[in-house]
Amino acid sequence: LSPLLFALALEPLAIKVLTEDGAAGIHFKGGPQKMRLYANNTLLTLTQSESIPVFMRIIVSYGVLGGFFVRAHRCESWAIIQVIHQKRMLLALFFTFKKKKHYLKYLGIRLSSSFKELFKENGPTILKEIKEDLDRRHNLGCIDTIKMNILFRLLYVVTSVPVGFPSQWFQQVRTAFIKFIWRDKKPHIAKRGEGGLAVPNLYYYYLS
Repeated sequence: LSPLLFALALEPLAIKVLTEDGAAGIHFKGGPQKMRLYANNTLLTLTQSESIPVFMRIIVSYGVLGGFFVRAHRCESWAIIQVIHQKRMLLALFFTFKKKKHYLKYLGIRLSSSFKELFKENGPTILKEIKEDLDRRHNLGCIDTIKMNILFRLLYVVTSVPVGFPSQWFQQVRTAFIKFIWRDKKPHIAKRGEGGLAVPNLYYYYLS
C-alpha cells in the first residue's frame, strides 16, 4: 500500500512540472518530456539551464506540503551540449550537484549522449561487476547463485538498454558462468538433456 500512496503523492508534483512553462523539456512524440519518476528516483530531461532554478522552486513549494525534498549532495547533472561558461559558473554557485562528463546513471543504467555509446557504457561494466560478484560467491551453490542472483541482473540490463548486444558479449558471460561453476576444471556433470542442472543461456533469454 505505501508504494502506491507514495506514487499518488508524487502525481501533483509531476503534473506541476509538466505544465510549468518555465521548465523546458525535450519534445518527443508531440509532447514535452521533462521528468521520469521511479519511487524516489527522479530524472529530469531539461533543455535549458534556466529551468533548474524553476524546478527547484517547485520542489521547495511541494516539499512544504508533501515532505519531499532533494538531497543535493546525491544529485548529479550532465550537460549533453556545451553550457555557456557564465551560466555554468552561476549554476555551480547555487546548486552543488555532482558534474558528470561522460554518462549519467539512472536505475542502474548508464545513459550516454549517443546510442552508439550505450553498449560501451553498460555491457563491459555489468560484465566486470558480475565477474567480481561471482568471485565473492565461490563457496555458494553455483547454479542457484546464477539463476537466483546473477541472471535477473543481466536480463535487466540487456532488456533496458535500447541497443543490440553482440553475440561475443553473451559468449563472455557464458564463459564466466562455466568458470565459476567448474573452477577451471573439466565439466563432469551431464548436460541438461542427459539429466544435468543446465546453465542458463542468457542469449536465448535475450532473443525471446
